[in-house]
Amino acid sequence: MAVSIQDIYTQKDNLESLNFNPVEALNRLKISRGYYATFLYARSIVENDAYDIPIVTYDKKDPKQRIYSSHERIYESLIEQNKYANLKQVGLKLKEYHGFRKNCDYELDITINTYAISSSERFYNECKERMDFFVKYPNLPFSRQKKIIIADKSASGVIKSKLMVL
Repeated sequence: MAVSIQDIYTQKDNLESLNFNPVEALNRLKISRGYYATFLYARSIVENDAYDIPIVTYDKKDPKQRIYSSHERIYESLIEQNKYANLKQVGLKLKEYHGFRKNCDYELDITINTYAISSSERFYNECKERMDFFVKYPNLPFSRQKKIIIADKSASGVIKSKLMVL
């Protein structure tokens, strides 16, 4: 049976209702599941041909042109593309979130601090909110407002604006 991205978001959200010890293990699990839900959602956007986001496969700043991992390819593609400012912010957050997730999964000898826990929760919520908005309104700048004003400049230099209810 297949699993959807929404299933993984639901799984992570349901972890909030659990109460088990050690709390450290629960915190690591929440960060890891939240990251994967966010990563898979971002990957589905990057790989969607309709958005025409070039996939970046190597570090252009590295003289040896180090090849990116599968996760780096996604967030670096979001960061480097110039078409959607909203997605650039998702990429930056996902990059930091990835570091927290790797610490949770591989660095068992360290304690996950409150900064990593709170930042991961913030990234989880903000990235989902931004990606949901993007999927619904790909050509609009991100906004939490219910009404926005769209301004366009015509070829003759006249600025036209209209109110849009989201």
